[in-house]
Amino acid sequence: MKTIMFVALLAAAGCSKKGSDCEVSIGQGIEGFAATIKAKAPNPQIQESKLGMLGKLRGTLTQRCTQDKWAPEVVSCFATVAAMKDLQACQQKLSTDQRTRLTEEIRGIMVTSMGARVSSDLAGAPAGSGGMGGEAAPAPAGSAAPDPAAGSNAK
Repeated sequence: MKTIMFVALLAAAGCSKKGSDCEVSIGQGIEGFAATIKAKAPNPQIQESKLGMLGKLRGTLTQRCTQDKWAPEVVSCFATVAAMKDLQACQQKLSTDQRTRLTEEIRGIMVTSMGARVSSDLAGAPAGSGGMGGEAAPAPAGSAAPDPAAGSNAK
């Protein structure tokens, strides 16, 4: 009987650990990403805006990871995120359904934050300084991720 209880306790701990793994790994990645933003943001207003967006992103990633039961390989990938290109690489490891749900939620965060950034741009922030770390937003599911190092010629 004691063996059965012990196995049941271990199983319960294993189930709850999934959420914990998501929180820990994503937390590590977000901390690395925040360090990148702090190092690259051209001014305190832009830094604050990007870090606010990053806070929302952390919650969304953790929620999607937990609810969608991401594979351990994907969870550990998100621990290494330090820039948008890293986030995009990890997203590519998700199943199509998982990636679609995550992309839709990230898009919502970006749209909400873009509205706030437009207001700050009108208040004098440099044009074209938006986005996370000055990089492109995550690519929609099924599309090729843009190369942030390539830059953009669009005006």
